[in-house]
Amino acid sequence: MIEIQGIYKKYKKEYIYENFSLSFPEGQVTVLLGPSGCGKTTLLRMLAGLESYEKGTISGLSGKRISFVFQEDRLLPWLTVSENLELVLRAFLTTDQAKERVTQVLTLLNIPETRSMMPEELSGGMQRRVAIGRALAYDGDIMILDEPFKGMDEALKNEVLPKLAKSWEESGKTVILVTHDLSDARKLSHSIYELSGKPVKCRIKSNIEG
Repeated sequence: MIEIQGIYKKYKKEYIYENFSLSFPEGQVTVLLGPSGCGKTTLLRMLAGLESYEKGTISGLSGKRISFVFQEDRLLPWLTVSENLELVLRAFLTTDQAKERVTQVLTLLNIPETRSMMPEELSGGMQRRVAIGRALAYDGDIMILDEPFKGMDEALKNEVLPKLAKSWEESGKTVILVTHDLSDARKLSHSIYELSGKPVKCRIKSNIEG
């Protein structure tokens, strides 16, 4: 289990998080909801070790590999789709293994035809799928996704969400996902938490069921 205990996090001179605690069960999908500016992205970045905090502890991540989908696609424009995905695999897979993994992921997301395309040739929704595919290809023990469906229309989401849900269920991944869409959250998650409060402080408001 990943546990956040008594975290304090300042932005400028004010606290975003103050004595904040939350746990994420292993092998489950936990979704975080909340308005813009309440600190959801900051929380994900602290979990991933990309953001420091003043006080408290985060445990359960030692030795774990993390796949991260940022709000921005962050695709390298001078590389093809396949090359963008293979780039994150070079440290632990052979060239042939990386190519095979990329083929599997692009097929899962139903975009195998994009492998030789450049990011600028893709629509916004397609770029988002490639960004998700990069995280899936890396295959971290923990997946952290920040608004992964941003820019996707309903038809595209209806195609992608069931594939992701099935993949995570079969692999038993621990997934932490931020979205603003309660409908998406309900389709994917085991548990949903709503973050709320002033921008200077963020707390768990409720566990939403259904």
